[in-house]
Formats: sequence, structure tokens, C-alpha cells
Amino acid sequence: MAASKTAKTTDIAEHVAKKTGLTPKQARESIKATFDGVAMLLKKNDRVSVTGVGVFSKTVKPAQKGGKKAKNPFTGEEYITKPKPASTKVKFRPGKGFKSSLGAK
Repeated sequence: MAASKTAKTTDIAEHVAKKTGLTPKQARESIKATFDGVAMLLKKNDRVSVTGVGVFSKTVKPAQKGGKKAKNPFTGEEYITKPKPASTKVKFRPGKGFKSSLGAK
């Protein structure tokens, strides 16, 4: 199996710079500002839809108190659960146009 290759922000910035005529630094700043905007909007809303790209959504998992008895299914050992803080998860669901540009159906 071949090692997977990961593209980085600089790779995206190079592409944006070529397409728009911006300098690579300006392109990086534009990309950062775009995703800062998405994050800011997700703080206020549950979903952010980017036409032609997809939908970013967040789910908030409430805090868990802990202190309950539980059993390890592998060893059978009983233990007391620990409290967990609330957490926020961000999901991305690609749009139809975005998926089709990748060759997906």
C-alpha cells in the first residue's frame, strides 16, 4: 500500500494565488480569514452552508457527571466512571458539486 499524501495550507494557497493573481502570502491570509469566518459563524449557529462546497455543522455533547458504577467488558472488573467535560464536534458534509469534482457519485 502506498503512503497517503497530505496537502497543506501552503498547497491550497499556491493554487489560490495562481487562480486569483494574489501573492502566496495574501492567499494564505484569505484562506485563514475564510476558515476563521466559518468558525465564528459555527459558534453562533449550528450549521454553516458554503454553496458548491458543503455544510459544516457542530454538535455539542453535554458534560457527564461520572461517579457511576461500570464494568470492563473484557476483564469483568468494576470501576467508577470519571466526569467528562462538555465537548463540541465539528462535521463536514461535502455538497454534490464538491463530491462530483472528486469523481465520486
